[in-house]
Amino acid sequence: MLAVRGEDARTASLDSLPGRRRVGVTVGSMASMMLDQRGIATIPFVFEDEMMIALRRHDIDAAAVTRTSVGYYNLTHPAEEAATLAAFDGEQALNWNVAVGMLRPDDRLRQGIDAALDGLLADGTIARIYARYGVESRPPQ
Repeated sequence: MLAVRGEDARTASLDSLPGRRRVGVTVGSMASMMLDQRGIATIPFVFEDEMMIALRRHDIDAAAVTRTSVGYYNLTHPAEEAATLAAFDGEQALNWNVAVGMLRPDDRLRQGIDAALDGLLADGTIARIYARYGVESRPPQ
């Protein structure tokens, strides 16, 4: 997703953003590659919270960040809330809610983790945790 400043919330798309359309991206990310292929000027960052600060300071016009970063930023900066654009909704590689990274996983471990996540999703635990930090939880697609 793309985070934009609150005053740019009426922007319908990346193309209609005011300014030079400089987008903050995580170094080497899929979003960085996709925006580069579209000819959008990107500014590399290491951390998403740095992008949110740069957005607030008008150093960039948008930030390619997760819902988690936007939600937590808005929770901790209520006077300077950021809005979001659904710029990557159609991009399967950029849409996920919950993920677990594993080093040398085996099928049994992966199945156990999948079952645990399914249970946490079904009983609403993940949605409650997300809500506590101001993060919108969406069902996995």
